[in-house]
Amino acid sequence: MIAHADFCVEPTVDALTERLDAALSGARPPTAPVEHSKGYDWDAIAEQAETAYRRAIDGTW
Repeated sequence: MIAHADFCVEPTVDALTERLDAALSGARPPTAPVEHSKGYDWDAIAEQAETAYRRAIDGTW
């Protein structure tokens, strides 16, 4: 989860559904997402996402 950006959620169907509903309804994060994102190591985040996708595909989630 990325601090208070509110676009990332816990990996559950309910959490994802709630966030997508809010985003599709026009909800905005409480912080400036572009400025907030500059504080993260996006290579590390990409590796974490890849690991999560591989685990989901392999059924080891």
